Amino acid sequence: MRIGKLPENVLKRSVLRQINKTGKRVDGAGLGEDCAVFPFPESGSVAVCVQEAAVLMNAAGRETSADAVAGIGQLIQRCANNLAAGGAGMKEIRMALVLPETVEEVYAQIEAQVRRFYENEVEAKPGVKKLLSLLKMEGVWMYVATATDRHLAEEALRHAGIRDYFRGLVTSAETGVGKDVSPEIYQRAMRRLRSNKKDTVIFEDALHAIRTAKAAGFRVAAIYDPSAEDDQEEIRKLADYYFRSFEELFEAKSLE
Repeated sequence: MRIGKLPENVLKRSVLRQINKTGKRVDGAGLGEDCAVFPFPESGSVAVCVQEAAVLMNAAGRETSADAVAGIGQLIQRCANNLAAGGAGMKEIRMALVLPETVEEVYAQIEAQVRRFYENEVEAKPGVKKLLSLLKMEGVWMYVATATDRHLAEEALRHAGIRDYFRGLVTSAETGVGKDVSPEIYQRAMRRLRSNKKDTVIFEDALHAIRTAKAAGFRVAAIYDPSAEDDQEEIRKLADYYFRSFEELFEAKSLE
C-alpha cells in the first residue's frame, strides 16, 4: 500500500465510483466527497475520505495514510470538524508514523529544524539586551556557557543581536561533559575570563545546571523559565538570587 494523499482523480475513479456502486455508508457527515466512511465487502477494507486526506485501512486497521504536511494535530481537528458539520462524530483515530531508518537521520532532521529556528526566529528574552548593554558599559566581562552545539549557539546569538556582548563561548561538547554531571563548562569560562568564583555569577534557568554550579561553589542567579515550572520551588532554595525575568533584575540593588 502506498503512503500518502490520494490524488483527486484517483479518489474519484477508485474510491467514489466504488462507493456509488455499494450505496452503503457506515458513517459520515453527509458532505458528499468531503467526508464519509464506506465498506468494501469484497475486499474486507474500509475507505475513509476527508477533505484534507484520504485513508485506506485493511480490516485489521494496520495500514493508514494521511496528509502529513497539514500536521497530525491539525489534520485530526479538521477531520473532526468536517464530521461534526454534518452531525456525525469521530469514532476512532488510527495513525501510522513513518520514521527515518537510522538514528543519524533522525538527528539530522531535528538539527535542521533547530537550525532554522536559531537562524531565523529566535529572539532574546525581554530585558536581556538592556542588561547586557549596562553590564558591558560597566566593564563586566561575560561569557556564554551552553549545552547547545557551537554553530547553533553562534547563529542564535547573532540572530538575537547579542553576540558582541560576550567575550567568547564554550559548549558542553567541547568540555566533553554535560552540565548535569560536571561544572567544567563554568570553570573553563571563568578561566578564560581571568576571574574567580568570588567575582563570578552564573546565570541559569535549569535545575540540573544550578545544582552543579552551586555544588562547585559558584554564586548562581536563577532566571525563571516556563520549561522548568515544576522545579521553581527547589530552584528558589538553591539559587543565591532569583528573578522572574531579566527585567526584574533592574529592580535589584546589586548582586553582591
